[in-house]
Parts: sequence; structure tokens; C-alpha cells
Amino acid sequence: TLLDEHCKKNPGFAAVVREFEMSPRCANLALKHYLLKPVQRIPQYRLLLTDYLKNLLEDSADFKDTQDALAVVIEVANHANDIMKQGDNFQKLMQIQYSLTGHHEIVQPGRVFLKEGTLMKLSRKVMQPRMFFLFNDTLLYTTPLQSGMYKLNNMLSLAGMKVKKPTHEAYQNELNIESVERSFILSANSATERDEWLESISQSIEDYTKKRITFNPTKSLEEADQEKEDERPVGSKAPIWIPDTRATMCMICTSEFTLTWRRHHCRACGKVVKN
Repeated sequence: TLLDEHCKKNPGFAAVVREFEMSPRCANLALKHYLLKPVQRIPQYRLLLTDYLKNLLEDSADFKDTQDALAVVIEVANHANDIMKQGDNFQKLMQIQYSLTGHHEIVQPGRVFLKEGTLMKLSRKVMQPRMFFLFNDTLLYTTPLQSGMYKLNNMLSLAGMKVKKPTHEAYQNELNIESVERSFILSANSATERDEWLESISQSIEDYTKKRITFNPTKSLEEADQEKEDERPVGSKAPIWIPDTRATMCMICTSEFTLTWRRHHCRACGKVVKN
């Protein structure tokens, strides 16, 4: 919490808090417990008024006043919940920002944390663990360090990003991510986990795209996506690296690779073709 963070950063403030908690007025309770009291009381008032209203007759003198009071308490409770969610989101953004090596501005106006988890990234030879943080506007691609921190490899914008399942049955735990900055193949522990990530990223991309095209309501989401795809030249998006073991024939003419006709990885489209 913010209280704990300030106590760690400011010894003088921590000493004042400890002194206050030791006073008789605190009744042997920590200060953070008292900070929760207002938040806990509001739902209690809502329950009490709801129960009281159920036991009142409609012609009771208190019925209308109780209805009005309950409406106010419900509005306050909903507002408090929204504020708490914003506070929780801010805390999460700060936590992620502090966990990254170097200086990175993760906390941005309007940015919302959605999901995090470890996925295996297919490199040129082996699968390597990578930590991903999904937000409503970007996907953080990081490498876990022994210190418990994370090295930020890339912040991948959701603008123009595509995510899809592989068609090959042998790779059903995998998903392909294509973005302007980087493109790669990721593998989850199970098809269920893969589907959860696929759904989360796909929904985030859709929501982000909808917000970006609200200024042009005459175009549908599909039309906007197609126009972007048509206007984007080959090489403007980072291609997915396909390992040699997954390409047994040229992806253009379908001829098998040999000692003479060796593999060539196109840096523009990502296809493996005859050299």
C-alpha cells in the first residue's frame, strides 16, 4: 500500500506512525486497519438501509426518505469502488515500473493493467521463458532476472498488432504475435492457458482499435483493419522468425531444401525460401 511504501522510504514518517499506533487511542490496531474503516462502513450502510427498506410499509413515513438515502449510499458505494479500482491499478503500474531495471515510464494517464504471466518464447534454437505484462494500450515483453527484477526488451503497441493460433496440430499450445516492433512465437503450458492469453490480447487489441477510430464512425472495425493492412508495405511489420527445423520446403515454390538449395530467412516477410 501507499502507507507501507512511504514508511519504507521515510524513516521519520515510519517512526511517527509507530508512535501513533502505540498510543492508547489506537487500541492495539495498526493505522492501516483504521484506513479501511470508511471503505468497510459504506457497504454496511447499504446493507442496513436495504434491509430496513424491506421491512417498511410503503405508506410508512420513513419509506420515501429511506429510498432516497439508499440511492445516495449506493451512488457513494459505486463511486468508492471506482476510486479503489483506480487506486489498485495505479499501485499495480507502480509495482511493475519498480520491478524493471533501468528507468521506464510505465505509469501513464489512461493506462490500465490487464494481465501478466510467463510464456516461453521460441528463439532461434530453444524456448526461453519471458515475462509479459498486458495493458489496454501496450504489451510489455521482458526477461526475468535472478535478482527478481525484469529486463524490458520491448513495449509493443497494440496498434496494428495481430495475434493468432498456429494451424499445425503439433503446436496447439502456441500463439503467434505480429507487431511493428517485434514478432514472435510464444508457447503456454497448456492449450487452455494459450486460449486465455489469445482472448485477452485479442480483446485488448479490439478495444484499443475501437477507441482509435471513434473519430471516424462511418468505418467499421473490419474496414479500418483492412485499410491499414492494404496500405502497409512489406517489411513495415517485424516478421516472425521461423526456425529451420519447422521449414522443410521453400514457402514459395514448395521445393525441398538440400545442401545446394539452402534456407534463406526473408527479413521483410519472414518466409523461409531457397537461397
